[in-house]
Amino acid sequence: MSSYINRAQLQGVVGNDPELRYVGESGKAVCNVRLATTNRYKTAQGEYSEETEWHTVVGWEAVAERMAQLNKGDWAAIEGRIRTRTAKDAKGTERTHREIICERVTRVDVLKAETRADSAPNQAAEKPSRASEPARTDESWGGFVY
Repeated sequence: MSSYINRAQLQGVVGNDPELRYVGESGKAVCNVRLATTNRYKTAQGEYSEETEWHTVVGWEAVAERMAQLNKGDWAAIEGRIRTRTAKDAKGTERTHREIICERVTRVDVLKAETRADSAPNQAAEKPSRASEPARTDESWGGFVY
């Protein structure tokens, strides 16, 4: 028996505030968000370059409610499956859409070393800097670790 795998695991920056809405007679929650991932590499000429890929992430029901807690600019880790669908736009042109159907989402905190080591307990932490330290997760979101 053969087995096929359709899994996507992404960690990136949330590009828009989540769009939470309720659909159908049952009022199922659905949330859409755009996630940016960046690939950094060295070119043949020895220069560093990067490419950013934008992903459409869709969550349903409880996952949608959790996705709605994200904010633009947050780092998030998602896990789900890839879905390709076609739909006609307003002009009648058929369009292909690729989406990640999110099954698990986690907000990822990235803290500066000095914020962790030197902050007094009553001081507000600075906005996290993604380049300074490895990521750690916010355990209240389920402990999804990369």
